[in-house]
Amino acid sequence: MKNSIGFKDGLYAIANTLLLYFPMLPLLGFTEGRLGIAAFFYKLSDFCGHIQYSNIADDIVKDLFIRFKTKKIALFDLFEISIGISYLIKNEFIDEDFSLFLEDANEMLINFDPKTIKKADNNSKLVWVGMYVLTTLEKKDPSYDNLINKALDIFENFRNYSQLSPIDVNAVLYFLLNIIHRDIYSDRTSQLLKKIDAELFVKDSKFSYCDYNILYESFSTSENMLRTYLPNFSDHMKVKIENCSAMHVFLQENLHALIFNSNKHTSNLSFDFDVAIKERQLKIIDKNLSINGGLAGIGLALLR
Repeated sequence: MKNSIGFKDGLYAIANTLLLYFPMLPLLGFTEGRLGIAAFFYKLSDFCGHIQYSNIADDIVKDLFIRFKTKKIALFDLFEISIGISYLIKNEFIDEDFSLFLEDANEMLINFDPKTIKKADNNSKLVWVGMYVLTTLEKKDPSYDNLINKALDIFENFRNYSQLSPIDVNAVLYFLLNIIHRDIYSDRTSQLLKKIDAELFVKDSKFSYCDYNILYESFSTSENMLRTYLPNFSDHMKVKIENCSAMHVFLQENLHALIFNSNKHTSNLSFDFDVAIKERQLKIIDKNLSINGGLAGIGLALLR
């Protein structure tokens, strides 16, 4: 695979397209919205030394902060946005002042009543609660255990998981498998894992197993442990993924690496990035701009 220098033309093509169209993107979040595009511009600025890209990213974050201050951010969107803010702070793209996002999200989570969850479209936003706690708080934080328990309360009140996207279910599984080894959470976590396994990973399930196959590689969990709590899931890990494009696998892997702060690469795949870029340039839709499989995601993958 070429290095980033070899992909310089592609990176600039991505940047030019995003500059034209990102203002039309309605979502603010990290995986599907403007915050992910800001992450790309910050990384590109570091790579090429052109400060104008960093300035554009600053403008995106400042606009987000203004909306946050004026309470124009939807209630549950703040969790997924905060994951992105935490990523930018840890990479020193923005300063600690933006940790106000995280403080506000903590307070909102503590005060949230899980019994208010009534339908699946609430779940698609709340799935990031667990990931928010894992990616933004240290275990020594006094509110850590309270927020872990509140996240478990929320997941126990989900009506079902089948209407979630694969990346949303990945977020739930990653959270559960990273806390199950602690005795104080093990009983509740194991019950949730068994519920998800029985509901989703059954024969002829419509779910795309390749996404789970990628995430499986990042679990710090033994195969025996997975077979105990996710037997159907473990069986499907053996399913071949010939029908999934190399680009899809590579981009999902890199998205997980960003969110989960992992440097691990599980695939060694070759494909034509220029073609993938052009395909997304020819069809400008929200997802084709995002870091979840869109142009910003390709750009961040190349910059890794």
